[in-house]
Amino acid sequence: MDTTFDITKVLADIQSAFQSTYASKWPQVKETAADYLADAKIRLNELATNRLAGQYSDAYVIEMLAYEKTIAEAYLLVYEAEAKGALNEVGQKVFGIFTTTWDAVMKHVLGTMTNPVV
Repeated sequence: MDTTFDITKVLADIQSAFQSTYASKWPQVKETAADYLADAKIRLNELATNRLAGQYSDAYVIEMLAYEKTIAEAYLLVYEAEAKGALNEVGQKVFGIFTTTWDAVMKHVLGTMTNPVV
């Protein structure tokens, strides 16, 4: 049994936890952002085209731009929730790494003591 404590390995495990979690979450975030941008482009293009054609009043355009701002804020909340979820997942993984490391260190320390008090 290896009884050495390797901080480099612990840090590598933590880095791996971050990378694997964010790598698995990135496609979802990217898809959400792409969907929003595509939809916003269509809505804003329609708004501009109809305003230039005289079909929409300035008041209506201002109202719709406020609505677009609300939509953008909603998507930002989605991104925030996705980021918090990923951070929570990373935190759980890092806690697991520290727990495993602590358990191994304590087993080694207690195993080397002649009269351990537990």
